[in-house]
Amino acid sequence: MKKNKKVDNKTSKEIKIFITEEILASRIWVFSGITISILLCMLLKSYMIFELDNIIYAIRKLELPDVKGIFLILLFVLEILFLFTLPITLLNKQKKNIKSALTVLSLIMGLILAIFYSKLLFFFTHKTVVAGIMILLALILAVLLIKKDIKDMQTRILKKVEENDTKILEKIRFFSAVMLYSDIGKVVILYCLLILIIK
Repeated sequence: MKKNKKVDNKTSKEIKIFITEEILASRIWVFSGITISILLCMLLKSYMIFELDNIIYAIRKLELPDVKGIFLILLFVLEILFLFTLPITLLNKQKKNIKSALTVLSLIMGLILAIFYSKLLFFFTHKTVVAGIMILLALILAVLLIKKDIKDMQTRILKKVEENDTKILEKIRFFSAVMLYSDIGKVVILYCLLILIIK
């Protein structure tokens, strides 16, 4: 970015403003990630309609799911690990790695949504009130997580700048996109798990 070249002359206040602007600009990448997830879900939902039931049935019988089921379980666990670890580990990575991380998160989330699609649809159509209340609570939780992580992210980036690591400013937009998508992903995963519990 051209304005990153002037970073050394910026005051602390200007750097804070710049960081805030980059975080706001990252929204387009967050929406892009969400769009990828939704599109993949729509493409795969017909193929995954019985997969979740098959996995649950096998687990209840204390049996191992089939190979496909095990693969999907591993992907689910992997997505949870990524959602919690990537925002912590990516700050020192290259920009292309951060972009790749967002793409991977979006693709796996799309697959998970496809697996849960039939359950989500059933939940929304048969338990509309409960589903609505849960969505409201999920939105509140997402907002709280995002506000907390934005504050933490600003602190971490400012600390890096104070240590003369000004290259970090070039990665703020994509790093914050991963952070914000991860917060949304955590809430979605929690919602999916809760609908399995609520009958």
